[in-house]
Amino acid sequence: MEKRFLISIIVVIALIVIGLPWYYFLGPGKNYIAYQKTVAGLSGNEAILVLDNGQQERMFKGEITEGMTVTDVLEASGLAGNEQTGLRCSLNGKDVGDQAAQETVHPKDKIVCKY
Repeated sequence: MEKRFLISIIVVIALIVIGLPWYYFLGPGKNYIAYQKTVAGLSGNEAILVLDNGQQERMFKGEITEGMTVTDVLEASGLAGNEQTGLRCSLNGKDVGDQAAQETVHPKDKIVCKY
């Protein structure tokens, strides 16, 4: 009985030791780590824009000015000439829907737009 318990403990520890690095460096956690590093490097007036096409994410950071909206940030990022239909945007995890032109962006905000 004691031997089985010891083997179970060793297996659990091995799974944790193997699983955590995989999650953070190869799995879904790698995007979280990249985001945390980006947020840590933001200056006082910068925000993050993430464009997600379903296959990959592209992350941009840039300076914002007081009163900028989600639409302003998209235009400033170079999407000004592109069709914005089909983009679903969220601001700090909250869906902005049709209110992108009214939602004000603040320093260190995260804007995610998915196609």
